[in-house]
Amino acid sequence: MGITNNPTKLRQNLVCQIVLLVLIFYLLMPNTSYADEILCNQRGPLDHKIERIFKYWSNWKNGPVGEGPRLDELNYLWMSDAWFRIPLGYINPWYMFDRDKVPTRKEYIDKLVERADSTGYDATTGRFNSSLLDDGSMLPSSRFAFWMPSLRHVEYNTRYPASPPYRPCEYGRIPPDENEYVVKFFVTWPGVDGVEKTGLADGFYNLLEYAPKSHPDHIILSENNIILSLTCTQGRSCNGEVWDRNKKIIINIRIPEYLRKTDPKGFWKEPVNAATALFLSWREKGED
Repeated sequence: MGITNNPTKLRQNLVCQIVLLVLIFYLLMPNTSYADEILCNQRGPLDHKIERIFKYWSNWKNGPVGEGPRLDELNYLWMSDAWFRIPLGYINPWYMFDRDKVPTRKEYIDKLVERADSTGYDATTGRFNSSLLDDGSMLPSSRFAFWMPSLRHVEYNTRYPASPPYRPCEYGRIPPDENEYVVKFFVTWPGVDGVEKTGLADGFYNLLEYAPKSHPDHIILSENNIILSLTCTQGRSCNGEVWDRNKKIIINIRIPEYLRKTDPKGFWKEPVNAATALFLSWREKGED
């Protein structure tokens, strides 16, 4: 039988060969789940183990220059006589300095003494001494970030904008769903007595007495022993200070503005309560 020169037959044969090749390709592909296919920025084989470690950067090199400790390793924090042990992953943004290891307690205390004019750490007593502070104000805590509602640390440098905002896609993880978002905060008073004697308390009382209450994007209220001042920018974020007088803690918090759409009056409550509870959970046992 000779080779056909019929164009129609040739096209049909070519189509059949292509279909056969496609079927063979899919049959030979490894069996992967839908979750595997949508991992964020996944490179390499789908079963590649993601190491949850801190990658530190340098001002002089455009990129990571080394790998630091695990993100679950505990870091020291001392504020106004209170000691905290904070998993490294919650300290975010990741600043442009080399964090090649977590300091020991002694190394950390040496830094507190060195910066006594902003920490108030008295080397002679090992206690807080407000008279050591240069301008009477204490250095705030590191900045922290976590996911709502899971309270997990964020594996993305919040120093850089995320798209969509407050919902970064973390390397090797499934993209966040519409109910998940990032909360950013730092602490200016750590849940101990004495805040009433500081200028921090005066600032909140002045807000309640003198600040205008009618602006829709500036929320000032006192409710259930919580004093709050938030400024919202439409389409971006709401940020400001919250003093929980029952927990004796003051935080500065930043949350996505779109939360107002579902609960215009109480949108701040869940992230604020989560942030204060999370921070206080890091306090060393026996410190209460």
